[in-house]
Amino acid sequence: MISDKERKEFTKAMRAYTKELCKSKEASKDYLVKVGILMPKGNLRKPYRNLRILRDLG
Repeated sequence: MISDKERKEFTKAMRAYTKELCKSKEASKDYLVKVGILMPKGNLRKPYRNLRILRDLG
């Protein structure tokens, strides 16, 4: 189990990383390509095509 201090440090790091990803559409898209959700052209990969939440965002 992690300590409260470690949890707070992790939360702080994740919030900073999220801010970086949200700065631009390009940064967000690059991340989604990197983790395998989008293809480089911006299309959803097959396993994600039918997820309603992702279709609603478009």
